[in-house]
Amino acid sequence: MIRDYLTLPKAFVLMNSLPALTQVPDEDIRSDLVLPLLLENSPESIVVTDAGANIVYANPRFCALTGYRMDELIGCNPRVLKTGHMDDEAYRQMWQQLSRGEPWRGTFLNRKKNGEVYWEDARILPVCDERGLIVRYLGIKEEISEHLRMQEKLARLVHYDALTGLANSERLGAELSRLSLDSRDGLLLFCMDLDGFGKLATRLGALGTDALVCELADGLSLLAGEGGVAARLGDDEFALLVNASEGSHLATAIPELLATLTTPLSASIGEARLPASLAGQQPAAHLVRHAMEAMHAAKHAGGNRLVVYGNTGTHEAPPYCPSRNMLEDGSLILFYQPIVHSDGSLAGVEALLRRRRPGGIYLPPADVLTTFAADGMECELDLYVLGLALSQIVCWLKSGRGVDVSVNLHAQTLQSPRFVDTLASMLKAHGLSDKPHLTLEILEGVALTDLAYARKVVSECRALGVGVAIDDFGSAYASLGYLRSLPVTRVKLERTFVQSMFDDEGARVIVESVHALAGAFGAELVAEGVETERHVRHLATLGPMLMQGYAFAHPMTVADFDAWRATRSP
Repeated sequence: MIRDYLTLPKAFVLMNSLPALTQVPDEDIRSDLVLPLLLENSPESIVVTDAGANIVYANPRFCALTGYRMDELIGCNPRVLKTGHMDDEAYRQMWQQLSRGEPWRGTFLNRKKNGEVYWEDARILPVCDERGLIVRYLGIKEEISEHLRMQEKLARLVHYDALTGLANSERLGAELSRLSLDSRDGLLLFCMDLDGFGKLATRLGALGTDALVCELADGLSLLAGEGGVAARLGDDEFALLVNASEGSHLATAIPELLATLTTPLSASIGEARLPASLAGQQPAAHLVRHAMEAMHAAKHAGGNRLVVYGNTGTHEAPPYCPSRNMLEDGSLILFYQPIVHSDGSLAGVEALLRRRRPGGIYLPPADVLTTFAADGMECELDLYVLGLALSQIVCWLKSGRGVDVSVNLHAQTLQSPRFVDTLASMLKAHGLSDKPHLTLEILEGVALTDLAYARKVVSECRALGVGVAIDDFGSAYASLGYLRSLPVTRVKLERTFVQSMFDDEGARVIVESVHALAGAFGAELVAEGVETERHVRHLATLGPMLMQGYAFAHPMTVADFDAWRATRSP
């Protein structure tokens, strides 16, 4: 308790009057005026209340900090600054301590007059009179918001990677120790070393490398979820720690994430498990050592693989195949874009591959096709897409509004052994042997290595009732040779000719000539890239043809296509 300067009667001088200082000779300055001078100019905010906790004085620093004027504060309880951060029990304990005449110190999260919140370190001292009765409470406060922000920033620098915000190795160790005590299912730890990262960083430069690392970090954080930890252990080393019950998919999800970055990556990945029976018993460092050992084994074996640490050491996991994973995870779906007659009536749709990602995002097929090509699985993809399209044809037939569907096909699929037998079996399995409602579009930009065999296959497809089209006619290779050699039912003119026919006389001549040429060979012409009403009107003057493009509709989901078709005349 304060008994020197703040006991009565001097306390009354300080706390009841606190008069403004006037100019007086130096020898007349009394000690009871020096203390008010110090309070008025103190860099700390000071507030004095009566025994009932009503404010009787606040110094200029307190007013400046809170935004309240002195006359607004007098008679108020300091709770006007309260934000609710401190619970009622903490306030009760504070007042119990103060009522015993004991000083109290703690922190408050208070609210200024303008609504802004701030942290303060508060020291509250009871002021007693000569009889020992509490007559005032003196609060000496210091704003510490910036100090706390700096502490938090320093703490993050100590425990988190400055670039990505991921946990660092020290933080990972702490979280591993904590989770091992709480886990009922055991833990899974994946450590990964990016393959060839040094050369890649040289090519991308500092900014490009940082952007790629941050993109990877964001993906790992999503995989970690709320209960897991994603960490950056070094420039090119990362880790992922999760509960074992939630991490069974990560052996495929991590390589998939790496493969789908803006700049695709591969990694040497080590996996180690802490069984539930050993959680809290085996030192956490053992799990890190096991995962790192498996990671180094993957690196030593050539990288781009996952090695699992087991009771008998490390063993390589089954090779990860992103193409196979996409075929199994249900992420590949079909959009449909209408193909219409010159009069605008519906002739059919083209099935276009999309990849469904979290958040309702649909990715175009470029990356998917590249991945399947790298894995040598273009034929598997074609058959998968064909199966989806046939199932949808059946759905539309059952609804009473059948639609002919065109499906893209790689040249190597068409030329693969027993393709026609496979196609016939798929049609039979879907009940479409009599009338398939199907057209296969062969990409003209890929060479058919054996035209004689291709002619045989196309003829057999025609015998099954399946139409065959040359896609992107005019884009590359022997367009006229294909048209002469293959008994196709459609020719799809490459979109750039249509889109530029009003600006390029040569393109206009090609459009008109291919229309006549297709008719001469008994094939329908499909003009792709029809984007404006002007294109529609001009193409209609050339005679019967089919059209496809944004002038009619963008590629759509099945539901959106059905809604679009419902608004049009049958």
